[in-house]
Amino acid sequence: MRRWLLATAVLAVVMSPGYAADRETFGHYTLICENPGGRYVAVLLDHAAEVVIDPDSTHTSLPIIGRIQTKEIGALVLRTPDPTVTEILHLWPEAKMEVFSDGDMVQVDECST
Repeated sequence: MRRWLLATAVLAVVMSPGYAADRETFGHYTLICENPGGRYVAVLLDHAAEVVIDPDSTHTSLPIIGRIQTKEIGALVLRTPDPTVTEILHLWPEAKMEVFSDGDMVQVDECST
């Protein structure tokens, strides 16, 4: 149920009509993030359909399944190999990676650009 609510909220924001020209847009981002297991790099290229984690080593690709884009927030909803886990990569105003398991937030990784 929680996953359905999260997906519905994301779609409502993503499908909102029109974005003003002065709003930030998704472009090329390279973020250095840290979790309890250590540091990792998250890379988003212009117009990409995925975010790549650690492109120089493990090169894990996480497909983008939703976008939240307003002047106040820019975030990408990512599919992981585990169907019970969803990640949300926040690009603005604060860079961070949120990890959800079965709809519950289980981890927040702080990131810097």
